[in-house]
Amino acid sequence: MENLEMLNFSKEDLQTLADNKQLIDVRTKEEFDEANIPGAILHPLDEIDTFNLPKDREYYIYCRAGQRSALAANYLEQFGYTANNLNGGILSYLNNDE
Repeated sequence: MENLEMLNFSKEDLQTLADNKQLIDVRTKEEFDEANIPGAILHPLDEIDTFNLPKDREYYIYCRAGQRSALAANYLEQFGYTANNLNGGILSYLNNDE
């Protein structure tokens, strides 16, 4: 797992990842409904054991600030996925005025 900073990605970069189905939000449905990165796939951390997207791509995982996404990325790596934690999460995204 690689820890990447959410702020190092432009909103356009994140939109491209979302369009390619590589951007995964591991917060709850309620949190996702309040604010999300458009096009991100919701897959709550408490259901991460049911993650079954193709293993031939790299995933970028985010949550509120970075702790749950780190857990999810570590878990997915154990099962053969390439997963990156986006440290800073949705809070960084929402506060990024680029």
